[in-house]
Amino acid sequence: MNLLQILQNTTKADRILILFLLISCFSFIIFFNKIFSNKQSIHIYSEGKEVYILSLNENNKVDIKGRLGITTVEIKDKKVRITSSPCENKLCIKQGWKDSGSIICLPNNIIVSIGEYKKEGSGIDAVTK
Repeated sequence: MNLLQILQNTTKADRILILFLLISCFSFIIFFNKIFSNKQSIHIYSEGKEVYILSLNENNKVDIKGRLGITTVEIKDKKVRITSSPCENKLCIKQGWKDSGSIICLPNNIIVSIGEYKKEGSGIDAVTK
């Protein structure tokens, strides 16, 4: 049975029900993604230590002292970027505005993470009996 035969064997009510179920599923996915999103804060680490926890909802600009010097991080319109850094190739600046994930300035040892950055080996990974 192919898709064309299935569509020919369905009634108008069946098609409306299928369409309603698809729209409902996508709506719930979007709704739960917005509500249970863990992206409401920015965690900034310098040389392995957390130095700032900032709200993603408030526009802000901070300077962080790293290994090479000062890195400037800007939060605006629920996005974050690095605006200046003393590193040589400026890859962290070239990443631009981010609304998820992390921006890492490896030479200056700065990590800017949206949501919570988990170091490997930190916290409980599994529970056993």
